[in-house]
Amino acid sequence: MANIWRIFRDDMKRLFSNTVCIIITLGLILIPSIFSWYNVIACWNVFDNTGNLMVAVANCDEGYKSDIVPIDMNIGEKVVSALRANDQIHWVFTSEEDAVEGARSGHYYAAVVIPPSFSRDMLTFYSPNTLKSFTTPTRRSRPLPPRSPIRGPIRCRIR
Repeated sequence: MANIWRIFRDDMKRLFSNTVCIIITLGLILIPSIFSWYNVIACWNVFDNTGNLMVAVANCDEGYKSDIVPIDMNIGEKVVSALRANDQIHWVFTSEEDAVEGARSGHYYAAVVIPPSFSRDMLTFYSPNTLKSFTTPTRRSRPLPPRSPIRGPIRCRIR
């Protein structure tokens, strides 16, 4: 064991006796750690800055009046009001044509279109016709994974 410590001590003396060896050793130690810290900081929390993503929302919902309870319900308007209160993503409320075209051209990050039968489908969910809403992602390179536009509306609560 004493022989190992003697070899290590002699290697350290030789390493720090030459200036070029010191510079190369410090470079081999510091450059990879600095590079990894920049990557860690860049990827630490990618969803902190989603307020700059413009997502178009088009509400085409016509509402629904049930035969059982004769009250006009427009769930699309409730979704839009919940999105207006949500500041996690920059929601832009526009027409269906503008939303889809803006998402295809890259002006918007995505488009969420609430279909005309949204309230009817939500209130008659036992019927064989299911909900048919869709999002339109852009074709350009993405600043975030494709699931981020969906994350905002799911977290909003309708009251």
